[in-house]
Amino acid sequence: MKRVTCEERRSATDLGRGMSPNDRTRAPASARSESSRSAGASSPQIATVLSGIEWGTFLGPEHLAAGRVDLPALRASGAFDRIVEVLPGRLAYLQVTANPADDLEAGIETNLIAARLAVSTIIMKTDDVTLE
Repeated sequence: MKRVTCEERRSATDLGRGMSPNDRTRAPASARSESSRSAGASSPQIATVLSGIEWGTFLGPEHLAAGRVDLPALRASGAFDRIVEVLPGRLAYLQVTANPADDLEAGIETNLIAARLAVSTIIMKTDDVTLE
């Protein structure tokens, strides 16, 4: 399998958005990463809600608190290729597909929608968010 460099990934992401390398002033990791930063590192909600799902997502103790996320139900949903309970009740890892290069493909959005639905109980509600 060919290893993809950061520059190749950035270029593929930009081209997918119709940008040429000369159009780029700042290259986000993905088109989704810009919108998923709504619950920034200083947000009081960061421990309890997710601003979005990426190819690989970690869940901490507040995400895994009783009744918030059911890992067996997530496994049964089929939305994730891999779910690892790293530290029982304290840390879990959700992986949408087996191959990280899938994150560069347009079809990943279908997988991400299924993943968002599966963890909808802890996805940040943005209905009342105002952008300044």
